[in-house]
Parts: sequence; structure tokens; C-alpha cells
Amino acid sequence: MSQPPVLARRDYAAKTSYWIDAETGVYQSRFETANAAAPPAPSGVERMREVSGSWLLEPLNDGTTHAVYTFHTDPGGWVPTFLVNTQTADTVPPMMRALEKRARDPTWRLPR
Repeated sequence: MSQPPVLARRDYAAKTSYWIDAETGVYQSRFETANAAAPPAPSGVERMREVSGSWLLEPLNDGTTHAVYTFHTDPGGWVPTFLVNTQTADTVPPMMRALEKRARDPTWRLPR
């Protein structure tokens, strides 16, 4: 039995690039869909039309980090905007908390 498009599994291929400023320690990354470079979506999987975003991590003088995350997606199929927005609102805060937890874990620090 096939799922309606709003419930179908999703996938996408992504291209990621990043930069680190050696003087300031600022880290930037950008990602965007690269579906044309990917094999066809598996049977029963809806290929997302667009996924793009960026990270900016900027060390501050007080030892903390200013983090900015941007994200845009077009999940493909028929997905109401309110569902996409709800999903984003539900997943981004836990992701940011997990990032902060990892950043505070000394085993993940880079040697200086």
C-alpha cells in the first residue's frame, strides 16, 4: 500500500562547502541540494526539491559562541506549509541544544 505524498519518505542529495577564518576562528558553511548529481530516488521515496541553508559560528570575547542557522526546504509532494513550519519549530531547538551539549563536551575540542 503506497503512502499519500504528504506522508511519503523523503530524501535529497546535498553539496556542502565550508570556510574557517584562521585569524578570527569564524566558521561558515553552506549546503544546498545537488539532486542532479545523485542517483534516482528509490521507489516509494519523494525527492525533496530544495534544501538549503547555512551555519555561522563566531567565537565571542567572553568564551561563548554566537551561532546562526538558516534553513529552507521544499519537501516536494503536497505538504501544507503549516506542517513544514511545525516540523521545523519542533526539530531546530533540540538540534541547537544538542550542538551546545557537544560544544561543552571537552572530548570534542580541537587541539590548539
